[in-house]
Amino acid sequence: MNNQQPPPELRWEHNVALLTNRFILFDLFKIMGITYVLIVVLFSLLGLLSGEMELGWQMAQVFAVVVPAVTLGLMFIMLVFYVNRMPIRYTLNSKGVTSEILGKRSRWANRTGIVLGLLSGNPTVAGASLLAKSRETTFYRWRDLHKAAYYPAAHTITLFNGWRSVARLHCTPEHYPEVASTVRECLLTGAADRDKTNSKPARA
Repeated sequence: MNNQQPPPELRWEHNVALLTNRFILFDLFKIMGITYVLIVVLFSLLGLLSGEMELGWQMAQVFAVVVPAVTLGLMFIMLVFYVNRMPIRYTLNSKGVTSEILGKRSRWANRTGIVLGLLSGNPTVAGASLLAKSRETTFYRWRDLHKAAYYPAAHTITLFNGWRSVARLHCTPEHYPEVASTVRECLLTGAADRDKTNSKPARA
């Protein structure tokens, strides 16, 4: 593998479906579920420390309504504001994989959310918008990616680091075979780079 030429750069754009995409819905429900659990655990610990043992249960009841409402709101935004599509550009080369959100609506919404959150004194809105803005462009080195799950029927590839999924490549039917082959090759190169780094003796 080390004697071979680096793979050619691949670049493609794809209008990724949102509400009709099982991967997007899975990520949405997973994030909202984790958020709910973290909130309940946090308030339970606060209640334990303050002697208000019922605080965790009260917050669990409140956010059992709030979290689904926020989820439905996000789904409504996906459908109406984004028209169920998100244009994304993907770039694969010997260094890593980059994804860039191209939709002007998404960029406008993130920046507007930051301003509105700051003006209204609402750190939640501003924080969420800042987080979304930071995710407009993401880059992962192959050496930091450990494996991939391939879904040929859906033309999708999920990339994992050492313990969780970190990115998804949504391909067109025409691009998927070449992208899948390149990902397999680059993951092997990344694994070799990790092994080489780990085998170096520590400096005194």
